[in-house]
Amino acid sequence: MPEAEPLNEPLQVEPGDEVETVQSMQISIYLLIAMAQATGDTNESSGQTQQILTEIRELRQEVEQANKKTDEFNQKFDNYQKATQWVVQLAFSLIAAATVTVIVSTVLGR
Repeated sequence: MPEAEPLNEPLQVEPGDEVETVQSMQISIYLLIAMAQATGDTNESSGQTQQILTEIRELRQEVEQANKKTDEFNQKFDNYQKATQWVVQLAFSLIAAATVTVIVSTVLGR
């Protein structure tokens, strides 16, 4: 019976990730790993072991896809935040310029 292949790379969780989803997937993966290792000590069929390993790989891919989507969202949000800051700075600059223009024209007009 083939031995369960360990997952050598830990799951990466970045700030802003949907922690509950990642944690639940991580727990599922660890449970499946434990099940796969436990079936190595019993007389279970290798087909079931392969099925468990396949499920582990699928769950890992889902977590990686969720991380990629989160990274994409974080990038879009960062761009939106920078654009918003730029607009606010532009607005304050225009207000300051208009104020200076009014003050200078009032002082020079008298």
